[in-house]
Amino acid sequence: MARFTVENWAPEYGSPIEESGGEDLRNVEVDVGVELPLERWEPQSPVGRTMPDSIGFVDGVRRIDARVWFANGDGSSMGICASFAAGVVRCAARAEVAAIVVGRGVFARLPAEPIETAQGTYQLFGTATDEFDALNNEVQQQMGRLEREVAATAGGLDLLVLDGPLTGRESIPGAVGYIKSHRAAYLPEQGRNVVAALGAGQRTPLFLTQTTWSRYSWYLRLPGGQGHPWAGVVRCEVTTGRTIAEVQAVADVTAAVLPRYASQEQRDTRAPQNLLPIGGLEQQLRHRLGDRDLMVRALRRAAG
Repeated sequence: MARFTVENWAPEYGSPIEESGGEDLRNVEVDVGVELPLERWEPQSPVGRTMPDSIGFVDGVRRIDARVWFANGDGSSMGICASFAAGVVRCAARAEVAAIVVGRGVFARLPAEPIETAQGTYQLFGTATDEFDALNNEVQQQMGRLEREVAATAGGLDLLVLDGPLTGRESIPGAVGYIKSHRAAYLPEQGRNVVAALGAGQRTPLFLTQTTWSRYSWYLRLPGGQGHPWAGVVRCEVTTGRTIAEVQAVADVTAAVLPRYASQEQRDTRAPQNLLPIGGLEQQLRHRLGDRDLMVRALRRAAG
């Protein structure tokens, strides 16, 4: 029987390694030599960095509650009713949820109007089309808006970690994007071999990625991953506008600090990449969205 291993992640979340079907690398420029030339790449261990006194973790969740249809004399068009929320966890002497904001919206091509229900009001977000992908993308945009709002309230932090890429959230000062899964192979083979050789708490040298915007990135490994060479590996990114020395300092701090918050397989089906503060915040946010069945019943009563 062939030897095999079982991936930690629950299948409903896809796979942390999905190099096909991700970002179109034909439109991506990658410079792997911004910190070290590729031939000198090796795992980097943070040494002598000042550890942050306070860290913030920002995350958002969204849920499509129902599809709805609007009709007038010119025909009908589809919309979606969605709930979305964002929050920030502040970790200093202890961890606490510093802010949570919840929104509900009906996303539809005009003419449409807000929907008032016994469970709350769905504010109107007009779109140019009623294609589902466009409507769903607008929900994502509104969740990102809430993430920017809560991040702005989390002042005085030494490190601010945003779950997911910084795309659409580049304006948040000092934010570090935290990407748990890999859908694009940015590095050449020699660089990927360095990723596979990382130990827990080590990072790769920095590399610069340029698409419609530019960011510095690095990979680091969390403890607890097993099953394949990229197990427990995450990618971090920050916007440009800082010196290389400043980005190196941020990268070293993430390599030293984030492994402390790695989740365990018995507690999280996306361990170790789904950090403990982010996992706990997700639970709080989903609770604040309310029960979907209640929302659907309220929408049906409002429609009737």
